[in-house]
Amino acid sequence: MMTAVKTCLHFCMHWTDFSETRWTKVGLCGRYFLRSLCIGIDKLAYLAMKHDAVCKWHLGGFSKRCGDSVRQYLATAALSARPSEAMIFELMEDDRFLLTHDRCLEVLLDEHRYLELAPAYFYETISAILNVDCDWYRTSVLESSLTSISYLQMDMFGSLSAEPLKYVIGNL
Repeated sequence: MMTAVKTCLHFCMHWTDFSETRWTKVGLCGRYFLRSLCIGIDKLAYLAMKHDAVCKWHLGGFSKRCGDSVRQYLATAALSARPSEAMIFELMEDDRFLLTHDRCLEVLLDEHRYLELAPAYFYETISAILNVDCDWYRTSVLESSLTSISYLQMDMFGSLSAEPLKYVIGNL
């Protein structure tokens, strides 16, 4: 039993590198970090820092760099990146955007709808971990998701309604 608990904890303390300039990993990074917060990584780090037998080389940055704003940012990114990530996965299946743009848009909007229709306890649980207002967190996730969708609409889907592409769609 103890091995199973140790394995689960170790799994939940696996993260990936994050950079604000490389947005392709922001959702994954946020989900890994949120998963760690769910198991109480902040309390584990605090206990480890107090213990003399623990090497503090990597732990020192946790309390300094993982303040409330970072936690809120990553938790928001964990969910709000879902629509754009789903569209990227759809494009990986078939990258012929002129042919698959309708399906890509459908996937994008379906993922956003999933975030909109998520039950209240979903956002309540995460906001309790972050110690923030539930309505604020839900609004933050939905606004970030819509911002991302807006950029995709402007940069990708918007070009399909402009000349010359608007004449060739459906004729390929």
